[in-house]
Amino acid sequence: MDIRNIQDMRELLLDLERRVKIVRSARIEAAKRYRSQDAYYKFITIFYSIVITTLSVRYAVTESIGIKSVKTIFTNLPLTLLASSVFITLFTMYVSNKNYGEKVSKFQSNYMELTRLHLDIQRYIIEMKLNKTAFERDKEKHDEFGDRYSALLAQSENHDDIDYHKAIVREGIDSTDSENSKQKIEKAELYIKKYNSNNNIRRKLALFSGVFMLFLIEGIKYFL
Repeated sequence: MDIRNIQDMRELLLDLERRVKIVRSARIEAAKRYRSQDAYYKFITIFYSIVITTLSVRYAVTESIGIKSVKTIFTNLPLTLLASSVFITLFTMYVSNKNYGEKVSKFQSNYMELTRLHLDIQRYIIEMKLNKTAFERDKEKHDEFGDRYSALLAQSENHDDIDYHKAIVREGIDSTDSENSKQKIEKAELYIKKYNSNNNIRRKLALFSGVFMLFLIEGIKYFL
């Protein structure tokens, strides 16, 4: 890279500051998204666990009216309840394997470090604007900040596209190229709208997956 003067180097630092700001916001959005997913899927797990437990207890009490043994009660549990128990076990395993809570923690730690880096770059940019720095020092700081930025990117998994688009909307218009920034924001808003629509469908499917499974089992029982 041919860096001919102080202005070129300072433009590189400003560009690095913008990239750190966007990635920091994207990591914040990723943490928020995973936290929301973790809470939602835990709600579904608890909801179906309560339903299955309630139905199981009710069936057990009904069967025990004739003073049957515990073994007989559990042996006679209907196929629906047994299948429901398997469903909630598999669903719990699926949610557990996603590690949403762990991802939230990692993204939080990562964006906190990115926040520190962003503040350090901003402070140095203020010094540059006050003409308190020299070309050699600017280059050293750019390399230092760049190394820290690369290290932080490697510390956690990358955010998704939806997090990046939310970060663009969150950070607003870049004054260096307002027209291009407006187009980016409009494109990001359309992407977010489409994602939210698809995400709502996925959530409804997850919520009613247990109901669909029960209807399927009852249908199979009917035809058998």
